[in-house]
Amino acid sequence: MVRPRRGLVTGHGSYQPRSDEAEIRRRKHAVDLLRDGHPQKLVASLFGVTRQTVHNWRVWAEGFETNKEQPKTGLHRRGHKRKLSDHEVHQIDVWLQEDGHTKATDIVERLDGKVSHSTVCAYIKELGYTVDQDGSYHRTGAHK
Repeated sequence: MVRPRRGLVTGHGSYQPRSDEAEIRRRKHAVDLLRDGHPQKLVASLFGVTRQTVHNWRVWAEGFETNKEQPKTGLHRRGHKRKLSDHEVHQIDVWLQEDGHTKATDIVERLDGKVSHSTVCAYIKELGYTVDQDGSYHRTGAHK
């Protein structure tokens, strides 16, 4: 029976990597087992992850081998591409500073419907604004 290297697995869902390097070693070990012909389901079971995770690790490892660009923040994905440019987000901030009573629907219109109402609300929140009972916005914290 194939066993993972000692100390890499602590049980399903309880694994906490100590560093990016430890996680990279863990992923590479799992991919090596796949390349040795072990079934994806077995490897997933050994490492306490899903088969989809093992598949993602294999694709991730192939990216290193073909020199594809890897995520810039260690092992974490970038997430969705931002829908608005930095300039457009700054413009939302300017509009809110100029007139705290500007509504998200007004901003959607100013952006020619490029993004939805909920997306504008998410950007407003990201900028550190909250909405008062009267519908006006005020900044609650530092801008990210």
